[in-house]
Parts: sequence; C-alpha cells; structure tokens
Amino acid sequence: MAPNPQGDREAYQIFGAEELLYRRVMPSQVHDGQIDPVALSFRRPLSTLRSREARPEDVLHPDCADGKSVARQIAISFPISILPSVIHDDGSNDFAVFPNHKPLLKCFAHTNLWCLDSSIAVDRSCEISDAVEQEIYREPPKKVRNTLRSLISEHHLLHEN
Repeated sequence: MAPNPQGDREAYQIFGAEELLYRRVMPSQVHDGQIDPVALSFRRPLSTLRSREARPEDVLHPDCADGKSVARQIAISFPISILPSVIHDDGSNDFAVFPNHKPLLKCFAHTNLWCLDSSIAVDRSCEISDAVEQEIYREPPKKVRNTLRSLISEHHLLHEN
C-alpha cells in the first residue's frame, strides 16, 4: 500500500507529544538493537515521517525516499516527546530542536527534524522552504549532534519488515 500523497492538503505544524517520527536505517547501522550514530546525520535537517500521517513501513516505500529502492532498510521510530526544545553546546550557543512538517508530492507525512542555532529567527508555524533551509541551516556542533543521537538511540523502536 502506497503512502498518502499530499493532494490538496497543506502542511501543519502542530505535533502532539504522543506523536512518533519514523526514519529508515541500513541493517548494518543497527548493532544489538542500538543505532550506529552515523545513521543519524545532521548535515541537513533529519528526514523523517510523522506518525499522524504514516505507518512505519511508509519510510521503506520509494514514494517517501525520492524514488529510491529502500525496502531492505529497517524502519525505526522515536517519540517527539523525548526531544528537548533546546540543547546547549559547549560555547554560548543554544540550538532549537523542532519538527517541521514538509510534505512531498507523493508522501504527505514527510517531516524534517531541525536542530538550528537559536540566534537564527525562523517561522516555525509554516513549512520551511528549501531555499530558506539552504540559507540558514548549518550542521550543529558535535556535542549537540551526539545529544540528539543519544536520545534517539535510547528511545527508539525497531520495526522489522
């Protein structure tokens, strides 16, 4: 069954605390049930699907993977509630952590998980465009990335095919 397409629906930015985010990882990135940190790159906002609009298996469908065949990967989920709203780095910067619903034409559930320097103003009440993303997003410092990776790894569920 294919994921829900966007159709004429608009993105919405209200996320419930009980909502999950789904992501896919390579089987080689899971060891004894734990996710290898390299599976969670923050060079760009982390691509996920929101559970309110998707099922775990939707992350393994080409419509939610830029047309790529990813059926051999593994779906994981983690609750939005485990994500802090702010993470402090070793310097004087704070990094805001937030999901941003950004539907794809064939995958309405697509959502980016952002980790953005708090000094950068961005309107979180609407979908963040690719142009704005390219202009403002920078990979967060190692401590911030590792904090997020640790939280996701501690609280994830594996969804075996």
